Amino acid sequence: MLLKINIGLAAILLACLISVDLQAAQYDRVFTIQLGAYRTADARAELIEKYQQFPLYCRRNSRNAYVVYYGVFESYKDAAPHLQDLPGQDKLGAYIVKLDNVSLKPCINLESKLQSLI
Repeated sequence: MLLKINIGLAAILLACLISVDLQAAQYDRVFTIQLGAYRTADARAELIEKYQQFPLYCRRNSRNAYVVYYGVFESYKDAAPHLQDLPGQDKLGAYIVKLDNVSLKPCINLESKLQSLI
């Protein structure tokens, strides 16, 4: 019982600390590589965990899907060489997208971060 309370408290503290560090960045126009779109935040967790060492960005799109992106680039030309950076990225069907007036927030897998603290 005490362990569950401590883990719960640690999760709350971690979430508070992370939310300070992971503020969304606003872009007038940005090019990025879309890796996937998911119905729930939990569904995207496996992808975030697999590529946690890469700069992944998350947002909810106009269809309320949780979308995961890789990298932030100024142009299509800048993004194109990075299409093959992530191992197995070709299997994901990743592609470059241009987003206007968008906020992107770094993705983080809270469960993984919590486990590393325990």
